[in-house]
Amino acid sequence: MHSPWLRLFLTTLAAASLAGCGSSGGSGGSAVTPSTEPVLQASGITNCTQCHSAQNQAFLAGRHANLNGSPTGPHEPAAAGEPFSCGNCHNATLDAINMPAAYGLSVRDVVACEACHGNGSAHRGIGPIPIPRPGVAECARCHAEVSAETGELVALRSRSGHSPGALNVVPDYLASGHAAEPRDRSTRSETIGCNRCHSDEGARLYRGLTTVAAITATNGRGAEPLGEENISPIQCRTCHDVHATGGDQLLMAASADGSAQYNTCSHCHADNAALDYHFDHFDDNGLMDRSIRDTHFDDPTTAKLLEGYVLRTQAATACADCHNVHHGDNSINQQWARSAHGGHLLDVKEAEGPDAAVGSATADGWVHYPWESDARQGCQRCHTATGVANYLDDPNGYSPANNDFSHLAAWNGASGSPQAEMLYCWGCHSNAGAGTLRNPGAIALKSTGGTAVTYQGAPVVLPDIANSNVCVACHGGAGNMDSSMSSRFVGHHAPAGGTLFSAITHMGFEFPGQSYANPSYFAHDSLDLEIVDILDHGTVVGQQVSGAGPCAACHMSSSEGHRFSVVEKNAAGEITALTATNCSGCHDGSHGAALEAGNAAAAAFLEEESAGYQQAGMVLGAYLANSLPNFLGTTINNTTADLLATYAFQNQKLPTEEPGGYAHNRLYVKRLLFDSIDYLDNGVLDGTININAANYPAAAHWLGSSRP
Repeated sequence: MHSPWLRLFLTTLAAASLAGCGSSGGSGGSAVTPSTEPVLQASGITNCTQCHSAQNQAFLAGRHANLNGSPTGPHEPAAAGEPFSCGNCHNATLDAINMPAAYGLSVRDVVACEACHGNGSAHRGIGPIPIPRPGVAECARCHAEVSAETGELVALRSRSGHSPGALNVVPDYLASGHAAEPRDRSTRSETIGCNRCHSDEGARLYRGLTTVAAITATNGRGAEPLGEENISPIQCRTCHDVHATGGDQLLMAASADGSAQYNTCSHCHADNAALDYHFDHFDDNGLMDRSIRDTHFDDPTTAKLLEGYVLRTQAATACADCHNVHHGDNSINQQWARSAHGGHLLDVKEAEGPDAAVGSATADGWVHYPWESDARQGCQRCHTATGVANYLDDPNGYSPANNDFSHLAAWNGASGSPQAEMLYCWGCHSNAGAGTLRNPGAIALKSTGGTAVTYQGAPVVLPDIANSNVCVACHGGAGNMDSSMSSRFVGHHAPAGGTLFSAITHMGFEFPGQSYANPSYFAHDSLDLEIVDILDHGTVVGQQVSGAGPCAACHMSSSEGHRFSVVEKNAAGEITALTATNCSGCHDGSHGAALEAGNAAAAAFLEEESAGYQQAGMVLGAYLANSLPNFLGTTINNTTADLLATYAFQNQKLPTEEPGGYAHNRLYVKRLLFDSIDYLDNGVLDGTININAANYPAAAHWLGSSRP
């Protein structure tokens, strides 16, 4: 459903498209202008080629000239009242058949000159042309797929061949700050005025000028305002030159240290301190919305501290790696920057200032080691965005030796880099602007060394869980009870997926003869999954798993899903609120607590569960240290001769390494901890334990005295 103002814009746009003429002022010529002729007629592309040789050659090299001949055409535009046709965009001027005469090319659909500039029968080289400078309205005729009859966007067709991004750019732009009214002067930037970034004309006038002196000397204008009557908003033509070779040249060209996209975006979203008027400007749209210097750069002189994330400035998609560059909405990016994946960077910046850094306290997973070094290649698939992206694209063929960290300062294999990556948007997303996730399929668990994790000799393969596959690729665990015993938890850090799919992974150390099977009502591992048909021209040719999957279903269900948090906690680490909105679909109060977001009772219940889980780990730790006497009468670790005692040693690490285990698979982790204590208290699994409720009240309540 489109908003009223968007419908009004598109309806006006459709009317202008049908009229075929307009003025050249404002946002690009969508207002009707009286003509010296009753109706302007099309002249045809053959006539345009006679005079406009420079634009002619650039046009031929661009996408509007349909260089690859797809579609071949000619498609006829739809007549009034008829269904939308490919010809409405691909052959609107009926110039497909003129391509042989104009250029000696085969007949092909083409977006010809008059499709954007209007009919030229009054032009003839010297007369007026309806739309000298096409603007948003003209671009929107195709890049919003507008119905000429209704002014509404036409739904994507299953065989259109278009990407959603190609047809959403205009609605995205209209919702962005780029479409805001232009600005000419401001007390914050009296040296050059605001028009350099807040107007189409200013952006192009000051293109490529990086010093105040160069800007003030431009055309003798300098600090003089351009005049409100002479400027228009940032729009398509500000950043795109459709006549340029390739048809997609941007405002700024590529340079040795920046791609065309990076240079174009940073022209206003400055990485240049002298021209960055929004750095340290804390208002509702300040931090992270306008400036990039406060969050997009990590100081290479401060090892193990991150002042920001590191851009791949030379990548063609340097900004689109994490942004929908046409929409400009940073709400998801800000959520990410408050998450563990982003090192809680934004929280720290807002508390301490734009120069603040994060370190081991909030971003240990990204700074603990020089993950980019050859010595840590086995860790790169989860502890670097580069490794995550390459692994998710090809889990079976992945080789860390192919990870390229050359965008990090002074990177080399021997020592890594003084900079570090966090898990950036482009780690999980192949197209972050469009929200397209990488698609690794079902994940076969591997150790940190890259060898297959097995159970009873067979590889451990997690089921296909659709969108959540990208989550369990790192959070599925890197070992299990069949792995070599370690002084650390063999499941590695944050192995939530290993707990969730315990029946497959056997990640905890399960005592012989004890049952760890999930109860029949357990459904956390199948949340938000469905089997859908794969269609080919209406015929079912297969099936696939679709949906958010269990990880995203819970951790991304709130209005701030990219924080990946299901609860809020206070400074003491106690749960104060449930934020996930989908728990109550099953936990509705008919069996146990009603887990409704915002409900105080729900938060209290979850805190009780969490506290009991953590304290149970403390009780088990006391038995291992023999401060609560164990049956062996000695300290127990991973080298203890009694094998089952080492099982208890491994299970004691569950609450710290998998702190959400009480929610992911409550009964499984409870049985592991209960059995470990049960074994250590007397060397026998007799199904009973006795925890001192005075010293450990939360654990005594959570575990009980009989095996769950």
